[in-house]
Amino acid sequence: MPSSTEMFDIFCKIVINTVVITDSCLSRTGIGVYLGLSALDHSCKPDAFIIFNGTKAILRSLSKNITEYNNNLRIPYCDLLELTSTRCKYMQLQHNFICNCEICQNVELDRQKCSLRCTKCTDGFCPYSPEDEQAETRCKVCGEISLFNFDHLQKLYQQLTTDDSTEKNLNELIDLYCESEEVFSPYNVPLCKFAEKIMISAMKHHKYDEAAKTFYPKGLPPLPTRMLEYAKLLMLQHDEASFPILREALKMIRESYGSESNFALTTARLLDDLRKNLSVASL
Repeated sequence: MPSSTEMFDIFCKIVINTVVITDSCLSRTGIGVYLGLSALDHSCKPDAFIIFNGTKAILRSLSKNITEYNNNLRIPYCDLLELTSTRCKYMQLQHNFICNCEICQNVELDRQKCSLRCTKCTDGFCPYSPEDEQAETRCKVCGEISLFNFDHLQKLYQQLTTDDSTEKNLNELIDLYCESEEVFSPYNVPLCKFAEKIMISAMKHHKYDEAAKTFYPKGLPPLPTRMLEYAKLLMLQHDEASFPILREALKMIRESYGSESNFALTTARLLDDLRKNLSVASL
């Protein structure tokens, strides 16, 4: 029988190499150990990713130039939308290492993920960090300096990042989102994450998805699943805007999961049904 030291070593290897099994919408359904996939290292700028068909793991490429498996492929171990500090904390706890890639060393990228809305132009954003000691920052688009109320800024940021949404009713969450949207830019990840808690309200503003579109590599599954969720919520409201969003979601799902995947075929049927329903409603 192995010694306690050997047993602990085996346990640690299993925990570190465990892969979270998800369904088509990326909801967690279990965990497993896949030897071939465990050999692949993490990167915050991956060239492949894993999806599942039941418990069967499927490795898909983010580049058309990659056509076969090799040990040099890099996959994401965590949600790439998260700030560097959150990603590093997860890596340390779950995989016992700290990523030091070019993305993690890019301080300006994190400042964009926490950026403020420019007060001088329409589409600008002002890089910001919660550690900043002043609320004066220059817009990356127009180059003008915007001034913010420092105390109000810190209070809003804390409210966005504190997980106490269960203590607030929907109207309070919507009010906080609307107030925060006037201060934080569309690229602000905490604002994007907060919007997911009140997705119906976020859809009305059409600003919630800029951060996800910017920081998720094209082809990675989280963005198409988000688009599908948005489309379904609009469908529940009988909103005609659901059709173009669902159509875009199907295009992205085909790219991420494959045109012949069950997920893509199911979504295609949903789009066809929606098209027929909208045609009948317009008569």
